[in-house]
Order: sequence, then structure tokens, then C-alpha cells
Amino acid sequence: MASNSQESIDTEKETETDINPENYVFVVALDFGTTYSGYAFNSKFDFNENPLNIHINQPWKTGGLVMSWKTPTSILLKNDGSFVAFGYEAEDIFYSEMGIGKHENLMLFRRFKMKLHNKMGISEDLKLEDIAGRTFSAKTIFTLSIKALADHFQLYLKQISHSKLPSKKDIRWILTVPAIWSDAAKRFMRKCAVDAGLPNKMLRIALEPEAASIYVQFLPIERLKNSFAMTKTGTKYMVVDIGGGTADITVHEKIEGGQLRVLHQATGGACGGTYVDKEFENRLTYILGERVMKQLREEHAQAYLDIFREFEIAKRSIKSCDTHVFRMKSSYLTVNELCEKIENTTLREAFKNVDGMKIRANQLYIDAAIMKQFYQPSIKELIEHMQTILKHPRTDGTSIILLVGGSAECGLIQDEIEESFSSLQLVVPPGPELAVLKGAVIFGHCPSLINSNGNNPRQHDYVRPTLANRCTVG
Repeated sequence: MASNSQESIDTEKETETDINPENYVFVVALDFGTTYSGYAFNSKFDFNENPLNIHINQPWKTGGLVMSWKTPTSILLKNDGSFVAFGYEAEDIFYSEMGIGKHENLMLFRRFKMKLHNKMGISEDLKLEDIAGRTFSAKTIFTLSIKALADHFQLYLKQISHSKLPSKKDIRWILTVPAIWSDAAKRFMRKCAVDAGLPNKMLRIALEPEAASIYVQFLPIERLKNSFAMTKTGTKYMVVDIGGGTADITVHEKIEGGQLRVLHQATGGACGGTYVDKEFENRLTYILGERVMKQLREEHAQAYLDIFREFEIAKRSIKSCDTHVFRMKSSYLTVNELCEKIENTTLREAFKNVDGMKIRANQLYIDAAIMKQFYQPSIKELIEHMQTILKHPRTDGTSIILLVGGSAECGLIQDEIEESFSSLQLVVPPGPELAVLKGAVIFGHCPSLINSNGNNPRQHDYVRPTLANRCTVG
């Protein structure tokens, strides 16, 4: 998503008074994540034919290799704040420029969404740090990131439809946010989206766990593991949305008339996938020393990020029954050079007496038992949150746990939850990392499905359309 290949979504001159929110053609959901971001969309016609006919951008690529349905939440700016690129492209351009010593005029920002977590007030002068420790305006960084996703959608739509770009007044935009965020953080995200060129009248905020819950209501029951008794009145279920930064947990109940009632408002904490990465980084820092890791992060960013890309792949595949060794394929030659320069030792010597972690042929091997240790603090916090919620009188009788989000694919997390809540049925829908995104698209066509105003859980009811009476948009 480099700036020289973009077409702005702000090419037209309509004002807010020219826009009728009901006269839209497309719904586009933007999932702005801690680790990865992406978008999904469909048209009114798509939705009326089949609500699950939802389009996702083709898998994002780096170095010619398909990586994921989402792209890293990374943005590359020049020192003056002008936009260069977003996602894999931002990281790859920065690596290339760093390799030839031409990166001094560039700032790479990664995983900055969590800077809004637990913020009860957000000032205009809030700053974020790039990977080298330089600071820049948080508002500019969030705004340009949202704009990059929105612009990428329009270019992708033009490529696949070979038609004129839709007017901004033809698109209903949905921006997902964690339900546990403060009102100040949610307002900040809306303001950034409007500044990015999304018309205020055409913009709606969707809470991530509620969007996931909507999505599951539309899935054919037979597609889900062990079925999903969502059609039975009185069913209570917990939605656990585990993303890169946070875990959002809420409890819903199916009531008369096809409605879903929020029995327990969203709670949770900062125990998403990035905290597993942090445990891994802490272990490397303990072994190699702070000076080696600091120089690796700030002066050899490509080697540093390649290590964590490999770790991301490895950690998603782990299960509780695993006993094998995980091999990190990234070259550790750069780390070895830093160890020799700073600590006067080799990388192999640094790992010589480390249990469960070894260097062989300049690659890192990690025993499954050690990989599981990296997960334990975040899993422990997650399960404690879930146990606390299930002790609340309003959640008594909860029978199902719905697990969604980017970390929901991890077999170890699934196994730990099943073991800790053996009396409840665990359901992981197909493609759990896209559940929020797809649910947000459905919500965009039928905003009345959810009402997130007020503090009383009973004011959060929304309707699940059946095949006979589902929301049809005209």
C-alpha cells in the first residue's frame, strides 16, 4: 500500500448534507487489529441473496509468499509525517532501505493499537514511538492507517470489477473496536476514521465480540463442531474474542422472538497474542542480554522482525499434546555477530546451558514444553477472567463458549479452555480470525441488530433474523 500507487477516497466534493445513510451500495468493515488488520465487504445485492456472501481481500503477500488474510498493523512514514506504505509493504520497504543505509528519513510503527488500551482520556498530543524510539503524533498514525485500509479496498474493488470507484457516499463503513476500550478510545478511533475521509454519516462503530456473535448466528449449524444450539430459546453462551492485544469476553442469551440479550457486558484484559511474543522476547533478553536485544531492535530491524514472523508461525500450531521441537528458520547470523561484538561470546555459547532452547546451524530450536511456557501467563489471566464472569448470577446456566479471534486457532488455548471448563461446550467457528470482520459486515447492513447504548445490559438486545424474517435491505 505505497503512497505512489494509491487513489484517495476523498476525490469527490460531496458534503455531509449531500449524504443519505440509507442510500448505500456497499458495506465495508475495517478490522484494525493490534497485530494484523484487514477488511471485508459485500453489496446490498450480495447480502439479500446470502448474508454470508462476504468478500475478503486476497491473501496479503510478502516477498512473493502468501502469509495471511490480514496484513501487519505496521505503517511507514517519512520523518515529516507523510505516508509511505502500510502492512507487509511498509515492513518490506523499510527493510530494503535499511539494507542500503537509506532509512534515516523513515519511521516504522508497529503494534501501536494497544496504546489506547485503558486510556480514559486521550489528548491531541499523544505520541507513539517507532521501532527506533522516535515519536510522532498518534492521531496522524491512526488516521493514515485507517485511510490506507480504506484506499486499498477501493483499489481492490476496482481491480476485480473493472468499473469506476464507488463514491464515498455509496459505502457504509464499519470500524471494529474492542468492547473493553474506554469511551474516550472509541471516540478517538471514530475521529481518526472521519479525518481519514470516511463520512461521519456513513460510519458506524462495531464492538468486536458482538460482531463475532452476529456472524455465528448466520452460520449453518451443521458446519460447526458438535453443532451450535443457538436456535434454542434460553441458550446462554460466552463469547471469547482473543486478538493480538486484548481478550474481550461477554455473555449472551437467546430469548423469545429471536433476540440476543447481553447478560454480562464486555470485560477482559491485555492477554492477547502479543503477550506470548513478549514472553519469548523476555526469554531472549535474559539469554542474550539487554544490549544485544536493544541493538537488534533498533539497528537490525529486518533480522529482529524476521525472528518474530517465524515465531508467529510456530506459536499458532502448538497444541497441549505436542512434544516435538519447533525450529525457527530465520537466520541468526546477525544475532551471532552482535553477541561477539557486545558480549564477546558466540550465539551458540550463549544458549549452551539453556534448557529447551538450542542453536544449531544458526537456527533456533525450541522444545514444545518451553513454547507452552510462553503461553502460560496470558492463558492463566484469560481463564481467570472467564471464571470470574461465570460466577456472576446473570451468567448462571451458560452452556457454550464461543472462541473467536486471531489467537482462537491455537490448539493449546483451545485445549486449556476445554480442560478448565469441561462442563461447557467449546465452539470454534470456521475461520475464527475472520469472525469479527464478517460479523461487522452483516451488522453494517442491519445496524438494528445491535444496540450498544447505555449501561444496562438489557439495553443491548439485538435481533437475529431467521431465514424467514431476516433483515432485508432495499
